[in-house]
Amino acid sequence: MSNIEAITFNTGRAYTVGGQPISAAFDAETGVIAFVDHARLIEGVIRNRTRLSQAAIMAAYDGGAYEMPRREDLPLIDVARLADQASRYHLA
Repeated sequence: MSNIEAITFNTGRAYTVGGQPISAAFDAETGVIAFVDHARLIEGVIRNRTRLSQAAIMAAYDGGAYEMPRREDLPLIDVARLADQASRYHLA
C-alpha cells in the first residue's frame, strides 16, 4: 500500500445517539475504498474507484454496491479504523 487517503464523517442518520460515523480509506494504486460503519458494525469494500469522497461511499453503501472485505483488503480496513481513532482523539 502506498498512496493512501482516509476520511471520517458522520451521516447524521439516527442509528445511535451520536449519529452514524463512517471512516474510510482509499488506495489510489488499487482503486479500492474500504469503509467502516461504526454505528452498524458493517465493513465494506468498493472497487474500481478513482477518488475518495463521502458521496461515492454513501451512493455505493446505500445502493448495496459494495462487497465484504477479502483477506487482502484487511490492511486497508485497518487504516479506516485508525482514521476513526485519529478523528476521535484529534490526532489527524
